[in-house]
Amino acid sequence: DIEVNLFSMSGRMTKQWVGLSSKFDHQPEMQMGFEFFGCQPVLRSSNFATIRKLAVEHDLACIGPKFMMDEWQELKLLNHFTPSIHREVWSVFHEKNKNDEALKRVRCWVKDCFKEQFELSNGSPCVR
Repeated sequence: DIEVNLFSMSGRMTKQWVGLSSKFDHQPEMQMGFEFFGCQPVLRSSNFATIRKLAVEHDLACIGPKFMMDEWQELKLLNHFTPSIHREVWSVFHEKNKNDEALKRVRCWVKDCFKEQFELSNGSPCVR
């Protein structure tokens, strides 16, 4: 589960924002942006790393996962009164690969990437 919200430079209110590509306009985080800002984004990108970079470089607001945006001290939560969007992250693989050691290591690595931000339930099935 990843928390997604709206951010801006130093939490400054602005109507100019960076959003996802238009093919993602139906996603909850984009809908939150449309409702909050009341307009289309001035810039768009297909990934949150670029959205974050554009927001900082051009002094714009943006949408994105809280754990990513918090890495850049310049970006602060913008909408303190609007609930965050929570998105699930899934690991999908073919059943015949469920005992594959390389896949287990990759899944462990992905979980470790999120460990600081999220508590892992049922321990970690990591194979070291």
